Amino acid sequence: MDLTPYVETMRSHLLTAAAMGDEQARETARLLADALEPGARLALTNALSAFAAEVTAAWGAGSVEIRMRGGEPEVVVTAETATAASADETFVNIEADGDAGAARVSLRMPEAVKSAAESRATESALSLNAWLTRTIAGALSRVPPPHGPPGPPPPPGRRLSGYHRS
Repeated sequence: MDLTPYVETMRSHLLTAAAMGDEQARETARLLADALEPGARLALTNALSAFAAEVTAAWGAGSVEIRMRGGEPEVVVTAETATAASADETFVNIEADGDAGAARVSLRMPEAVKSAAESRATESALSLNAWLTRTIAGALSRVPPPHGPPGPPPPPGRRLSGYHRS
């Protein structure tokens, strides 16, 4: 989706408003219009992402995502298939909480892990983002194994005793 027409409309409105002023006001508006472009693009992309999250939550039959391609947002619609829906029966739909919203996360991982995750996402007919979200939510909904990581520390004043074999 090309954001240029929308950013240009904002620029035009700013320059039109400044046209009634003197030369210094017009030059200031021109400089502001140039400086506002990156922020306007980011704000529009964030609005599109929030809109996509709302559509996904209301739709329930797939997902709508905004992906960046070459600096421009791209709308991706993925219909949920029966295989993808039943792939993990312990999946808890964390997005069902309307107040939760959507959060953006920057994740670093080894290239081999990323490639494997992309392959699994493709096999499930999901985007990488949808697959990672589903996988993480599924992992969070499971009870940790008996010899899994330790739970939270006991409350103050209480003792915990026992043993662990590995």
